[in-house]
Amino acid sequence: MIKQKLLPITLATILTPVTLGLSLLAVSSVKAETNDQNIKSLNETPSEQEKDVDPEKASLIRQYIELSNEKEATIETVTLPLEQNPQIPNEVVQEYVRRMEEEYVDLVTPIYAEHFTVEQLEAIIEFYQSDIGQSVAEEFPELTHDTFTRFSTWGERTMREIIEERREAN
Repeated sequence: MIKQKLLPITLATILTPVTLGLSLLAVSSVKAETNDQNIKSLNETPSEQEKDVDPEKASLIRQYIELSNEKEATIETVTLPLEQNPQIPNEVVQEYVRRMEEEYVDLVTPIYAEHFTVEQLEAIIEFYQSDIGQSVAEEFPELTHDTFTRFSTWGERTMREIIEERREAN
């Protein structure tokens, strides 16, 4: 039962940083309409946002992030395209990573709190405390890196194909 519930969570956890990394590669700036609540949440610091999260739930989320190695995998995945971009100075990337390491847990805690109940978080933690869960956590950073690399290659190739197809159609 736990394995059935955790496979989609594990896949989502793997694909979320991959998607974020690809977004950083593909998008240099984004303009979007926002409502007052979105503007407020953008202006709040991560720790201000976390204040709205039940302390028990926040503790479980922190425990999950630590057990799963999610923070390390996400930081590595997001950092890779930044390091490969010659227009971004190395010291800027290093400072970005430093800040992300500092703020990561506070930043994602409200997101997890919105999507998972205490019971779900407890089940996820139970999984990551198991032998198979620990194995997944150990492999997670490398798995995320390899997945990101494959999607990056696919994304570049697919984008070139689409651009070429559009040129030929015009």
